[in-house]
Amino acid sequence: MKKILALSLLVSSTSIFGASTEGIEQDSRSYSLLHGVSSAEAKRALFLEANRDSVLDDIEKEFKGRIAGIYIENSPTYKIIVRVKGHGVNQKRSNIVGNVSEKNSLPIEIVYGNFETREIAKGQLDKAAKLVGKFFSKVQTVGYDEKSGNIYVRVNGSQTAENQKKLDQVKAAWNNPNLPLEISLVNWSVKPLVDANGGTFVAGPISPTRYADCTTGFGIKNASGTKYMSTAAHCPDNFNSKLDGTQYTFVGEIPFAQSNDLQWNSTTANITNKFYVGPTTTRTLTGRRTLAATKVGDSVCHYGNATGYSCGTVRGVGVIVPEYHPVTGAPLFPGNFWVDVNTSTCGGSDSGGPVFTAATIASGILSLGAIDNSTNACHGYYYVPTDKIYENGFSFVY
Repeated sequence: MKKILALSLLVSSTSIFGASTEGIEQDSRSYSLLHGVSSAEAKRALFLEANRDSVLDDIEKEFKGRIAGIYIENSPTYKIIVRVKGHGVNQKRSNIVGNVSEKNSLPIEIVYGNFETREIAKGQLDKAAKLVGKFFSKVQTVGYDEKSGNIYVRVNGSQTAENQKKLDQVKAAWNNPNLPLEISLVNWSVKPLVDANGGTFVAGPISPTRYADCTTGFGIKNASGTKYMSTAAHCPDNFNSKLDGTQYTFVGEIPFAQSNDLQWNSTTANITNKFYVGPTTTRTLTGRRTLAATKVGDSVCHYGNATGYSCGTVRGVGVIVPEYHPVTGAPLFPGNFWVDVNTSTCGGSDSGGPVFTAATIASGILSLGAIDNSTNACHGYYYVPTDKIYENGFSFVY
């Protein structure tokens, strides 16, 4: 459903002190439950997560050409792990972020002895997808695990003798000990998170008897300053707010076929820098996080009409979703920019909604879900990062 979050996004990459106390409390409670840490540690982690980007930039420069992976450990304390190719002496560091205070010390571990770099590994994702696709017709996700150094592939299928034989054949054909290939058979499929309900008066019509439910994302503006409301391109072109009936009129979109899922709509309502995290609760957008600054282990939250407010953990950055049209063979969700979030909370009509971190930092627009073939349960979702908005000439309304 399109809750017409008639407003915008999330937090700043520089401080969570701009976020409301209520917003910090809400996210810290979710973080505490998600990672099994105290409330105090959760608040500290959110602060570090909001203020760490300059430190990560320095790490990228220091180990340029040697980084095998960077990821976040959330328990028992927030920590950045940097995996480096080649020999060296493992290190433990601590950087002060935000202000000069020991409580804002960001722990970092440098781990040497890895066999391949992240760039080389990600350059092999298409090769892995094509190889597995020769043996399996329902490849769902292909990505690089920055924790283990493996390329992983998720295939929709059951554990049978025939499939096991195929798995063995794929691994034999891959045969790269420096970059292992991990293949898992799963009972879910990746699909857009939009519902179609016959005759239900909701967001916008697909046909005279069918309507689609979605969620709006963030307020955006073009180079001339004209403001629009964003959502997913696969949502209805024109829609009304279920909350107050406000009308939104289609202006443009960049669909899946063009390696994006972005739509922008005009409205007579005042588009602000607010975004909903509850039926009547809003937050104020203060910044955005890029794809390069997003790390495995990051805690992100989303708000959608199907499932409301909830949080999960990033498990893949820059993954491929190699589903193909059964007739034309064209890729359904092209691109290697997808961010995969591990959560059991997502559902049809969450599409287009805001994904955010550290209370008010924009992460992206929710697009796809890993949905169980039998129960429709959520096994995670995929979002379009903020880069895909900015590279098309838009920026957020602040």
